[in-house]
Amino acid sequence: MAQFFEKLKRFFTRTIWSFDIDNASFLQRAVSNTSKVCVIAVRRFLDDKVMTKAAALTYSTLFAIVPILALIFAIARGFGFENIVTSLLENGIIGQNDTVDTITQFIDQYLEYAHTGAFIGIGLLFLLWSVYSLADGIEDNLNSIWQVKKSRKMSRKITDYFSLLLLIPIAIICLSGLSVLASSIMTRMQGFVLLGGFTKFIITALPYLVAGLILTGFYMFMPNTKVKFKYAIIPGFVAGCVFQVLQNLYFQGQLSLSSYNAIYGGFAALPLFLFWCNISWSIILFGCELSYVSQNNDSFTYYKEPEKISRHHQDFYALMVLSCICKRFNAKLPAMKPACIAKELHIPIRMVNSALNDMTDAGLIESVIVEGEEDLHYAPAYDTAQITVRHFFSALNHCGFEDTSYAPDCRLVERLKSIDEARKCLSGGIWETPVAEL
Repeated sequence: MAQFFEKLKRFFTRTIWSFDIDNASFLQRAVSNTSKVCVIAVRRFLDDKVMTKAAALTYSTLFAIVPILALIFAIARGFGFENIVTSLLENGIIGQNDTVDTITQFIDQYLEYAHTGAFIGIGLLFLLWSVYSLADGIEDNLNSIWQVKKSRKMSRKITDYFSLLLLIPIAIICLSGLSVLASSIMTRMQGFVLLGGFTKFIITALPYLVAGLILTGFYMFMPNTKVKFKYAIIPGFVAGCVFQVLQNLYFQGQLSLSSYNAIYGGFAALPLFLFWCNISWSIILFGCELSYVSQNNDSFTYYKEPEKISRHHQDFYALMVLSCICKRFNAKLPAMKPACIAKELHIPIRMVNSALNDMTDAGLIESVIVEGEEDLHYAPAYDTAQITVRHFFSALNHCGFEDTSYAPDCRLVERLKSIDEARKCLSGGIWETPVAEL
């Protein structure tokens, strides 16, 4: 057993990272790539503190759930499908009659309050802000996983978020109709031995299929970057299946609580709901980690990337990235996106994104939009002949807030300023070489 675990450890820490992909069979490549994706996704899940992000989203969900449900009920009532949404709420999300009655009462009061004049002001703003804050928090967390610094523009956020919210009742109604159709087909097929078993399997697998498709679209739509379908579908179905299993366990837990203790069952539903919501967000965010690692698998070449990179090494990576951008600009080639830069330079995508963000803030490069591409591309901010090695280090070192007037030791401040002035005066040789000529 000890030898087995030693071989397993060697496989995950050494073998798959030094594996010769070009001379391997299809099965070997699939096993190696899948193992790499799983190991890196788990490491990033821990390093990025995804459980903390899931806890923050749980709070936002609890804060926004009543306004969101009120808006969904209002739209459903307008189309005459309120009973469908109520039945799904009873059988799906909450699962306890007392809790459902309480939530429904809150929603009715919220909608009744909408008829008063005060709702036009504070109430409407609270509803819209709660929905917007939840959607914005979800996008920020997914952008953090994808290392995207810029979010959607405010106009796109408003149109995308609330269009999605308006589509939710329609999706619920369609899924309910699909469920009724599947149940009727199941009733008709009970007399057929072969077709009956196959139909039962399809109906049983239908929730997992729907959850997988929903999360696949979620991973492609929510991050403010281009996520390819082939890198989102497998993580979407993995997360969707695990989410569906957790949901079934959650329902069973609610039934056990209500039957075990009729007095405290309703009270215990709240912490159980919070626990389910927290774990659900953790599963969804882990699926996003899988999608990110799958799409950038070629940029991960080490079992464990160092958590703390020295300033010297950061500058080294940034200089490589800037040199690549300037050379392509001088050669009149199209601007590159981060994934292409990482692939060409054979450096981790995380370091490429960090260098691009730092140099954008320093004014050395700027992001450009390429027609037909959702990802940002990067080009020099001005003439590449002026971007010398000295100018590169000076721009990075002086990027951000600078104020030494509050320092108590004025003599030390003056000496530090003299050191900085002497460093600025470095000239000749490599210091005056344009980065594009490195």
